[in-house]
Amino acid sequence: MDSVTHCVPELGQGHIKSGDKRMWKNKSVGESQIFDRTPPDTGHPSQLAKERSAMIALLERRVPTDEQGWLNLAWRLPDGLRSALIKELVAGNWIASISDTGWPHPGSVVVTMCERFHATRRAPPHGVSWRAVNVPHYWREELSENSGGTEFLLIT
Repeated sequence: MDSVTHCVPELGQGHIKSGDKRMWKNKSVGESQIFDRTPPDTGHPSQLAKERSAMIALLERRVPTDEQGWLNLAWRLPDGLRSALIKELVAGNWIASISDTGWPHPGSVVVTMCERFHATRRAPPHGVSWRAVNVPHYWREELSENSGGTEFLLIT
């Protein structure tokens, strides 16, 4: 995670639906689910805003879907951590990847953000803890919430 330049969103072109297969690359292996967000192509700033709004709307909606990718993993986040994720997206941050690989616990969902936390560092939602890690080789900071003995993470 030394460099996050691959995360810096370029301006979008024709990708309004956040569930669009072009926006998410499935890198799942075996039982592990891993989805990397593909930065949009260069385009108009209003398109990028539409993409961010669509992603936030999907996260807030929590309605049944046949979506089998990133969205189902995001909905597994406990309420406080999902709220923190939405606040980060509203503040301009982007998801780089979301995964369920069995780390740090079986059933854990880990969301890697492109930038350091903006909206939630100083006042995380109830039940969510912020911690500085500052090991750029791994990650710099984390927001975590435990639910049912399982830890869920947002990391930068």
